[in-house]
Amino acid sequence: MNRSASALAAVFAAAFLSTTASAQGAWTRLSPALEPGLRGGMSFSSDGLSLLMFGGQAAGTVFLDELWRFDGTNWTNITPTSGSPAPRDWHGQAYDLGRGKLIVFGGRDQGGPMGDMWEFDGTAWTQLSPATMPPARFSPAICYDIVRGKIVMFGGAAGSTTLNDTWEWDGLDWTQITTANSPLPRQKHRMVFDLRRNQIVMHGGNLGGGQGRSTETWTYDGTDWSLVAGAAAPFGTGLENYGMAYDLVRGRSIINGGLNNSYRSKTWDWDGSNWLDRGNYLGQGLTARTGQAMEFLQSTGKVYQFGGFAASAFVAETYEWSTPTVAQFQTSGTGCPSSRGLPVLTTTTAPWGGDPFSLTIANVGAGVLPFMMIGLSNTQWAGGGLPQSLAILGAPNCTLDTSIDIALPGAVQFGEARFTITIPDDPAIYGATIYAQGLCYEGFTLFTTARGDITIGGY
Repeated sequence: MNRSASALAAVFAAAFLSTTASAQGAWTRLSPALEPGLRGGMSFSSDGLSLLMFGGQAAGTVFLDELWRFDGTNWTNITPTSGSPAPRDWHGQAYDLGRGKLIVFGGRDQGGPMGDMWEFDGTAWTQLSPATMPPARFSPAICYDIVRGKIVMFGGAAGSTTLNDTWEWDGLDWTQITTANSPLPRQKHRMVFDLRRNQIVMHGGNLGGGQGRSTETWTYDGTDWSLVAGAAAPFGTGLENYGMAYDLVRGRSIINGGLNNSYRSKTWDWDGSNWLDRGNYLGQGLTARTGQAMEFLQSTGKVYQFGGFAASAFVAETYEWSTPTVAQFQTSGTGCPSSRGLPVLTTTTAPWGGDPFSLTIANVGAGVLPFMMIGLSNTQWAGGGLPQSLAILGAPNCTLDTSIDIALPGAVQFGEARFTITIPDDPAIYGATIYAQGLCYEGFTLFTTARGDITIGGY
């Protein structure tokens, strides 16, 4: 381990029940050989291997029709020589992973809101004319629901009118969705699909008509919109025109920058209940900005942002977001079997600081009494070395493979026992590895799982 056992024991024994200070990630400016020019009001969309960026505004009434690809290292201008959509900014853009197409709808040019629709197949643009089309608009929120295989769009502005309609694209046609509840009309808001919680997360936006900016966070499950009651808002005030992405590695939605009373530079993440302040990054060169493109790239496991408007001018900078440590879980050894076979230690979550972390002992009978042993060492316990034989407890073929610093009792339901803990959001334990092992009694017979090695990740 890279932390002292006594320090970790104190932290885990007391701090599992509460959270403390949060560590910071880092925005790092990249230096690719080629970068797009100054712009804002465009979007990133990920095809899994790279990010695609279309359009934007370069200055005043200068709108763009360029299409760029970024693979995490290099930018490439892939604008076709002909057949591109007209120049625009603040369009709706999402990548349909199920069909392998980049979709662009609407936007704004010198003439106002636009209502055309295009798809890019990796080589050429094609204008689409489905039977049903949403009204023309700019600045909607749009994202791809990977579970339902649909692109979802909400709101936007049709000139001076702000909208609150919900639309879904299934690859063939648009359908307007009538929901029991709906956010107020808004524009310059953002939304992403939260794969951990299987729902869309949407925040903020300009309400139009002099009503200011929203502080609300809403979720959409494919049927209805739900206001997240009591959720803290970034900066404590309404926010618009920010960058937003879903960090698939950490299972958090991330916001950077935006506009409320002034241009902002902080980064925030969404834990399912609240937005958590991850700090300013002015010291890393990331100035306050709005209208940037921001997205997660699956092939690198990182979030990127580009461009935007930094108070007095457009910028053309590529930044990468990274965390100091990445959460990991793996098993070691095999354990020893019960009458129904070998018990299995598994998890469906990752051990990130500040998040719930669940461990499950699977393949156990209803009459079993299960315990989860959590320890700070896999080499020493109670004055002796590990592993230790459990023959003294009547299990000569079983070994204890972790120290026992915390012991959690459990109960069996439907053939498994689940144990959930909240890992402290404490920089002192980020990067540390702790250990877990399931010990179960079946009558007077003891059996064990393999050892789980848990490396704690965090911002």
